[in-house]
Amino acid sequence: MRFHALTCCTICGSSHSDFLLRRNQCDLRHAVELRRCQRCKGVFLAQRSESYDQSLYEYYAEYKGFGYSKLFDPRTQTSYSEVVKLMQSYVSLDTVLDVGCGKGDFVFAGIRLGIRVQGIELSKSAVDIAHDCNLPVRQIDFFDPSLRPDTFDAVTFFEVIEHVPNPTAFLKRAESLVKPGGLIYVTTPNFDSLDRYLLKSRWSVIHPEHLTYFTRKTLVSAIVRDTSLEVLRAETRNISLELLKRIFSLFSFASFGHVSLKENQPLVRPSVDIRKIISSSRLLSLLKFLSNILINRLAIGSTIVVLLRRPKSR
Repeated sequence: MRFHALTCCTICGSSHSDFLLRRNQCDLRHAVELRRCQRCKGVFLAQRSESYDQSLYEYYAEYKGFGYSKLFDPRTQTSYSEVVKLMQSYVSLDTVLDVGCGKGDFVFAGIRLGIRVQGIELSKSAVDIAHDCNLPVRQIDFFDPSLRPDTFDAVTFFEVIEHVPNPTAFLKRAESLVKPGGLIYVTTPNFDSLDRYLLKSRWSVIHPEHLTYFTRKTLVSAIVRDTSLEVLRAETRNISLELLKRIFSLFSFASFGHVSLKENQPLVRPSVDIRKIISSSRLLSLLKFLSNILINRLAIGSTIVVLLRRPKSR
């Protein structure tokens, strides 16, 4: 796979951009350079391949042989159930297409809720795992003609749109696939997040597999400018586990509510599940809820969440 230095914006196509940052660390195969578009202010990967690189997604093979309980985390399944409920508050949800479905987490959640969800995924390793679980996942491209227009009540993109060379084309394709009045649900990392500001070039999202880095403003602007989709919701949520682990590692808890500042004794070992710690504490859960309100207001959450609707008439 050859990577080429490109200066055209992945969002608007402008050739006018400025150097933003460069990440050159041992965990990456080559340096990652980000540029900011002068026209739309979008951020994109300068050195990239326009074709799919299968090797970037071979990590799915690590899940081979896992049982359902390990493959499909209950907390993630609960989160996906909330997504389904949200979409059901807008449309009668029956048929859903999950794009870039990975090993089938959302497909699994939707089917358990009685919805006809099918997934598409390019990674063969991920598709093989989904098939082992008897999930309706196909290894096809999003633009495959077998996906017919006006077919689905909703199309979902969970952490996908940052991977594609032309995000606008993906949004337009999704718009054509949903029925009039149908929904499109998108999540993507937030370049304006607190995580990125604090971690800077060490932010793990900066990676060769991510071609576009959105803020809430640049994503919504692209949607409004290049599609006829209606923006129902556009918000940011949460602080990433990556940042939480770095924060927690500064302390050592003998028990909840007690903080020890022992210099060489990290508090949270790799095996500790921080999400479980938070969910098991009323105080921490309340703090999480309040922080999410503030985070969304300031648009600094780790994840952008956008809910879109195709107009019923043009």
